[in-house]
Amino acid sequence: MGGDGGFPDEGPLRPASPVTSSDLARPRDVSIVYKVTLGQDAGRDRLLIVQGDDQGWLATLTGWNRLRMSRTALGAVQTHFEEDLVSQVRVEYDPPVTVLPARLAVGQPFEGESSVRVFSLHDGSLRTRGTCRYRVELIGRQMITTPAGRFDAYIVRTRRHMKLSLADAIITWTDAYDPKRGQVAHRLVKKVRLLGFLPTQSMREMRLK
Repeated sequence: MGGDGGFPDEGPLRPASPVTSSDLARPRDVSIVYKVTLGQDAGRDRLLIVQGDDQGWLATLTGWNRLRMSRTALGAVQTHFEEDLVSQVRVEYDPPVTVLPARLAVGQPFEGESSVRVFSLHDGSLRTRGTCRYRVELIGRQMITTPAGRFDAYIVRTRRHMKLSLADAIITWTDAYDPKRGQVAHRLVKKVRLLGFLPTQSMREMRLK
């Protein structure tokens, strides 16, 4: 089982040689279809639309979220804001949060911290603010089965701890990247504790169709 940090329904993680963000993600105008394999929408398709402009690129996962991303001079991929289309909130980061460091190597995680402001998508009002501490790391390679085929993918894990005025959230992404096809699988686990309430957990996963 891949319980050591990868996709648990696949084989074990194996060692991985260092890679660059450009090896894993080459932003371009593209539309990609993913099959939802876990979570509330399991069995449905989701379309990812990536559109480039003079600020970087905008990635929209229909019905779920929208991200503004760019690449730094050193090659890192970063996100400036994320819009949760389900919760109808916009999360802005200052400075931008690193999604993929310029270079990734097993045992060499990238860590950072940003301030966070959360706005309502309905009227633009500020809902809350706080901090985001995060860690991005290459944890190995793993064979990943998707509707589009089987890939020997690099597995990148991202963990963000959001400390807001009325809530704490720990969000963990596990992403599988194939150098030729880009992101072939994505799993998200979100744990949220609202002030005065018991913690809740949600999960979703999608794979390249």
